[in-house]
Amino acid sequence: MSNEHNKNLILLIIAIVLLALLALTGCAKIEVTPPAARPDAPRGHALPVDYDRLWARTIGWFDAHEVEITEINERFGLVSGVLHLAEGSVPLDCGTFHVTTALSQPQISREAHIRVQLNGAVLARPQVLVAVTGTYKLDVIDNYAAQTIRKTGPCVSLGVLEDEIISFLAG
Repeated sequence: MSNEHNKNLILLIIAIVLLALLALTGCAKIEVTPPAARPDAPRGHALPVDYDRLWARTIGWFDAHEVEITEINERFGLVSGVLHLAEGSVPLDCGTFHVTTALSQPQISREAHIRVQLNGAVLARPQVLVAVTGTYKLDVIDNYAAQTIRKTGPCVSLGVLEDEIISFLAG
């Protein structure tokens, strides 16, 4: 056999071994354990604040926390928005994530979807209903094809934002 033929044979063997190793490592795998927390039904809170002031405080809370307002209707006392949570922020339980065979560390972002409903414009103690849900987005670069894999899902509120909003509105 010639040296050229031996080189080609060695290169072929190396290529087969590399392909076999690549097949064994496979694609990035993302396992998500659902949130342990269970969603609570929103509770109404009667606050000793007149309706107009309560509306102004609601808008003030959304503004102070840089919430992206998605719906606003003063006539119906409704404000909804999305709060992009900082890394390490824990007002939501999104479950746990286990990522294997990835080229990058997982990038996880969380969003809280906030809805505040004011009722009782003519009452001395208007009612406030605060509901918070959430979503996560996990991105990781796949080991096999070096492409981004995205996993999304629901999160459950732990009551932190609801309590914070009610406290702020109560003044």
